[in-house]
Amino acid sequence: MLEEANTAGIPVIIVDQMINTTDDSLFTCWVGSNFRKEGNIAVEWMETTFKDRADLKIAHLQGNK
Repeated sequence: MLEEANTAGIPVIIVDQMINTTDDSLFTCWVGSNFRKEGNIAVEWMETTFKDRADLKIAHLQGNK
């Protein structure tokens, strides 16, 4: 679809999640969050906030959309 839009001269703006492509020329720009950075900030906060809690248990949940 990106190639079809590019061929037709239609600019593509990707919002939220990046599309897996090796050709960055097929889209104009991407607008979204840096989830890795957000996760790192959250971990730093947890380390500082809960550093004295030996009984703390954290569950990391993942899944499909």
